Amino acid sequence: MQTNEELRSVYERITHSYQEVSEKNREIEEAYRAKSQFLDNMSHELRTPLTCILTPLEGLLAGNARGEVRQVFEDMHTATRQLYDLINDLLDYSKYGARDQPLTREPIDLRAVVDEQVKAFGSTARQRKLVLQWDPPPEPVVVIGSARELGKVARNLISNAVKFTPAGGRVGVGVGVDGERVRLSVSDTGIGMNDAVKAKLFTPFFQGDATSTRAFEGTGIGLALVKTIVNRHDGEVVVESSPGAAPP
Repeated sequence: MQTNEELRSVYERITHSYQEVSEKNREIEEAYRAKSQFLDNMSHELRTPLTCILTPLEGLLAGNARGEVRQVFEDMHTATRQLYDLINDLLDYSKYGARDQPLTREPIDLRAVVDEQVKAFGSTARQRKLVLQWDPPPEPVVVIGSARELGKVARNLISNAVKFTPAGGRVGVGVGVDGERVRLSVSDTGIGMNDAVKAKLFTPFFQGDATSTRAFEGTGIGLALVKTIVNRHDGEVVVESSPGAAPP
């Protein structure tokens, strides 16, 4: 009899624990859905006023503006476009986390995709007094994938390198064919990263410098999105860095 009572007691505790775990899981799922809905709503709300800025800027650039005035318009357009893209990253990250998004694959020229992103960061690199070095391959580099998503990979990698490279430094971008695989590389002469930072680099919302006085702002989503997109294309992300060591 005592054994049966003990077994019944253990069963009741297990049942109670299972119910508690189930309830916690429901709370987590509800919080995740609420977070995703918040990101969706905020992304849509922020894109509307940015579109109202981009449209007249593009009209001005299509006009007769010349010299310094045109350069100002171009820099404003580049900065606004980058902010618009960051907001789209938030929306995309929310979508990828909430449900499996189908990947539309088609033949694309990765060289052209990367070239577009390098040009978009030209003014930012000039403002930061950086050399943005891009030696495109002589021939198109055709891959099967999504030009839109791979463009986000290039943009986020270049953006991260430009952001964390001190004035007077260099950011290098390259595309090459390695056997049956294609390699997109982005290098910089920044301060480097230790193993602890590298281990968390592609974790959502991770900031290498999370202090209130950190020098650079960011969402912590860009590199997480890079890893997600690369994985969706059956690729891998490799990081080579150490504190104080600049690339060759």
